[in-house]
Amino acid sequence: QHAEIVVPIGHDLIIWANGPGWSVQDAKIEVIKIDTTLFTRHENKTDTTGKCVFKHIPPGRYQINIIHPKFERWSQARTIKKNVPPGRVSANLIPR
Repeated sequence: QHAEIVVPIGHDLIIWANGPGWSVQDAKIEVIKIDTTLFTRHENKTDTTGKCVFKHIPPGRYQINIIHPKFERWSQARTIKKNVPPGRVSANLIPR
């Protein structure tokens, strides 16, 4: 018998959204691959702790956007390298 093993490509990208002194729940997170002619967009929302995890993000250059109606939009470019975990992104959001 043969067993098939699926090994995901890429790394987990962890994003934290914080307000002044608290975590920001339900912020929309966009992770957009910007180093190709065909943009790839990943979207998710933060949980009650302000955390959002994107699974198996392949290497490349990305634009990360955090959007919440009570805060100013936050954006940052980030490069994810092959065989190097991207770690975490911590964003301090500014109230409107």
